[in-house]
Amino acid sequence: MLKIVKLGGALITKKDRDREADIETIDRLVLEIKNALESNRNLKLIIVHGGGSFPHPVAKKYNVHLGFKTAGNNKEYKHRIRGFILTAKAAADIDEIIWSRFLKHDVQSLAIRTSSIGLAKNGVIIDMFTSVIDKCLENGILPILYGDVIFDLDLGNSIASGEKIIYFLSGYYKPDEVIIATDVDGVFDNDPKTHPDAKLITDFFKFIQTKKVDLSNKMAYADVTGGMKHKTDILVKLAKQGIPSIIINGYIKDRLYNALIDSEVIGTYFRKSKLP
Repeated sequence: MLKIVKLGGALITKKDRDREADIETIDRLVLEIKNALESNRNLKLIIVHGGGSFPHPVAKKYNVHLGFKTAGNNKEYKHRIRGFILTAKAAADIDEIIWSRFLKHDVQSLAIRTSSIGLAKNGVIIDMFTSVIDKCLENGILPILYGDVIFDLDLGNSIASGEKIIYFLSGYYKPDEVIIATDVDGVFDNDPKTHPDAKLITDFFKFIQTKKVDLSNKMAYADVTGGMKHKTDILVKLAKQGIPSIIINGYIKDRLYNALIDSEVIGTYFRKSKLP
């Protein structure tokens, strides 16, 4: 059994503070992953995590999402190249912290830089050197990838969000499930951070059959990867390919663990049997 797990940037970093990881939350999530792996020796995982307050502010400052090929002049080109490099460094910095916590808790794992194995075209990942991930899975090593910048044939560079990485890897590996752990219980009919009366959508496809949901999810922080709508767009596509997924609240103790061992948990489900 193979599952792909996303640890959201809003979950593992303190997004109102520049470059500060939430070590307490990270350690708990690592232990939940470790316990799930130990409880089911047939379970294999691919971890993908976001960058949160590490790369996002840098990417926004330098307009990295536009790509350096679209720069109007040489000065702007050099500015975006610099931003591309600094964003890659910031993303690698939070990954180093995540990886170190897995190793601290004796989880055999390997960090894999997305910028070193991926290639995009007009913002879409078209190739990844998956042989490295294959070897990790074959040898009982937990592969850890993360949202990053990558070279882009059309734009020069683009941003490979965790969801884009998951979408590409799901097409290759056909996982049994995708689990997105973030800082809220799932998808709501409104932003729960600003609307206390917002209601959780437990069955996404059942909901959209009856009512259109606003997924713009305008965040207070600089998130250049698209917010909740980006997540749901990717998960809908995966469901249509027969790959189920769930968005859960990673702040709730043992929720990730229970999702990993196939217990029914609070969250938003994107089930292939529930397609409209």
